[in-house]
Amino acid sequence: GTDRPIEMSVSSVDVEGQELILGIVRDISARREREQQLERTTEFLQQTQEAANLGGWEYDLQSETLRWSDEVCRIHGVPLGYEPTISEALEFFHPDDQSRISDAFEELITEGASYDLELRIVTPDETVRWVRAIGRTVYVEDEEIVAARGVFQNITERRERERDLRMKSRALEESTVGITIADADQDDLPI
Repeated sequence: GTDRPIEMSVSSVDVEGQELILGIVRDISARREREQQLERTTEFLQQTQEAANLGGWEYDLQSETLRWSDEVCRIHGVPLGYEPTISEALEFFHPDDQSRISDAFEELITEGASYDLELRIVTPDETVRWVRAIGRTVYVEDEEIVAARGVFQNITERRERERDLRMKSRALEESTVGITIADADQDDLPI
């Protein structure tokens, strides 16, 4: 009485001049369960990427193809599924940061030198965003570099908060007026 997902194929077969119908029925419960698990995991990762402004990328050295996750596309302000060439991807970086990322990427794919950089990108609508770009190599049998992959995170808000904090700290340091801060959450208001 249990329902099971199946896959069924039917074909006509000629056996010694007699046409027979051959049917194959296969239980695909395990495959369906793996597909559903993959779907849940994919949805979870997409939600996590969006919440953290964090996406992933991968570059295959043999096919010279670059793949971006949906969140990397969102950070760059391009349609989901956009697959740029390496040169197109590098052109998104702010002109003042292009040589740093180009050099780092070249060292990554030729020497295996990982990188973790904070740089600016310019979106198609000319919005400047700060990003954290991380790159690592993928080896085959610990010998040959076959791919590079990494993460890409929008850190614009953090960089803006840090800038505001530096500006306020500098204003306090330059001020000729004495400032005292007391903790109003405690009964004796300690300074």
